Amino acid sequence: MSYGVSKFLSGLVADRANPRAFLVTGLVASALLNVAFGLSSSLGMLIGIWALNGIVQSTGAPASAK
Repeated sequence: MSYGVSKFLSGLVADRANPRAFLVTGLVASALLNVAFGLSSSLGMLIGIWALNGIVQSTGAPASAK
């Protein structure tokens, strides 16, 4: 759910932002969230990190398409 909604919103932001910086920011944030996912053991934290990861991963497609 978070990926689908964020992909639409990221498309709006990517049209106004520098696509290269937007893509790099999303990739770095996704990498950091993946590390945090591996270090977490709480179910609530895992769900939250997974949702945030979906949000930041949605920045890749609009920035690449532009």
